[in-house]
Amino acid sequence: MFLFLLFACKDKPPVDEHKFMLVYIDLISFPDTLYNQPEMFEKFKEDVFAKYGIKKEDYKKMVEYYNSKPELWEQFFQKAIEYVEAKSDSSFLN
Repeated sequence: MFLFLLFACKDKPPVDEHKFMLVYIDLISFPDTLYNQPEMFEKFKEDVFAKYGIKKEDYKKMVEYYNSKPELWEQFFQKAIEYVEAKSDSSFLN
């Protein structure tokens, strides 16, 4: 029984897909002009993770999960594009 639970949990993503999408969208909103300031980007990421109540490690696990199932990235990006396009203003960045 324990092995079944271990394998069942391993295939489950650590973060809800919608929340992951919101975090991802926020992270890509970081201004390009500030990418040469890694300490500011790290602070920005910490703030985004705190905003959505997830850990940096869980975000990394989500990326690894999606990388292990590349077909999910296509679906993910389509949903993210639809989400952003559905916003009539830039309020999704707040």
